Parts: sequence; C-alpha cells; structure tokens
Amino acid sequence: MSVFIVRVELHEAAEAEYELLHRAMSKSGFSRTILDTNKIEFHLPSAEYGISGDFESVKVMDIVKKAAEQTKKVFRILLIRAQDVTFCNLRPVKKRMESISHSIQ
Repeated sequence: MSVFIVRVELHEAAEAEYELLHRAMSKSGFSRTILDTNKIEFHLPSAEYGISGDFESVKVMDIVKKAAEQTKKVFRILLIRAQDVTFCNLRPVKKRMESISHSIQ
C-alpha cells in the first residue's frame, strides 16, 4: 500500500473554486487530514490532500487532474509517493462531542 501527498494550487481562484476542488477530491477518496502514529488526526496544510492505496503515481495524477479540471482554473499539481511522513505544528482536528446516554439499572 502506498501513501500519496498531493498539493493542488489553483491560479487566480476564489474560495468557491477551492471548495469545488475540495468536494471533487473528497469524492475521489482524498482526505484533507492525516493521522499521526498515535492515531490522532491533524489538518493538512491548505490545498494539500492525502490518499493511500494500491495505486500507481500516474493513476493518482490522473484522478487529481480530473478533480482540478472541474474548477475551470489553471492549476499546478505536486504529487509525492511517501514512505515516511513527518510533520510539525499541524492543527489537530477537533472532534465533536457525542451525546452520551446513561441508563440506570
């Protein structure tokens, strides 16, 4: 299984185009978060995505291109197949509090 980190930059894009890109990338299986070794989830930097699976780099690039083309903007893509990912100062994902019900026996 391979891990890929992708950065997509849209030229002269507004927030709406990036939201479209985020949705397209998500539908294609990409995430905007990453897990550390303790399974704590962190946000990736802006315009970066991750995916893992049994893919070739060329196939992943094709998927990313199709997502970026949906924005109708000029785009730049950097795709890295990662063997060892290390990061620093990423923002942790805040989990929503789930309601807990207690029953009295």
